[in-house]
Amino acid sequence: MAKTFSSYGTSVAELDAPLIVESEYREQASFNGKLNGLLAELRVGKALVIAGLVLTMLLCSVTFGVVCTALEYSKETYVAEGALMDRTTDSVVSTREHEEYIEDPLNAESAQGVQWLTLKHADGGLSRRRVTGYTRSKCLTVDDNCNVDGYHYFFMTTSGPYAGTYKAHGLSFVPVQEEYVKQAMGPAATAPGRISGAHRN
Repeated sequence: MAKTFSSYGTSVAELDAPLIVESEYREQASFNGKLNGLLAELRVGKALVIAGLVLTMLLCSVTFGVVCTALEYSKETYVAEGALMDRTTDSVVSTREHEEYIEDPLNAESAQGVQWLTLKHADGGLSRRRVTGYTRSKCLTVDDNCNVDGYHYFFMTTSGPYAGTYKAHGLSFVPVQEEYVKQAMGPAATAPGRISGAHRN
């Protein structure tokens, strides 16, 4: 007579499998997560180190190129009294612009060197005007803008003409209209002289 075995839902394979407690499973999952995070950080760190090395190599090569170029250029030029000179021709290659305060800008020699007007205001503030040209003309009529030497000094700026006067109160620059400049110069009016050269006060 054949024997029959009844099954209660447990197979032989299931009986051979090790039993895993829930807390151990969680610890193993947490450890795997931490290990994966650590590996990802190592990959990022490796990429950053390689990028830093490449950038350092590029900067070193650029610096080397600049130094070599400067050394070659210094064989052809030298600096004398603030000017860059050509060694073969002793001619000026370039100069650095500098500002110089002009003590007496209202005379024939120094008026043409004025590059900037520095204006003091009643509230204590200062403003500057870039001079683009100047005109010196004999005073046809004596007025407040006529100087003691009998001449008008008009400085054309980016914000309009200014009349320079020097009297008992000292040196001052007063804004005037272009029509006033034309009238003061009379029929012998000429275009204002153009300014060139270093910036000056």
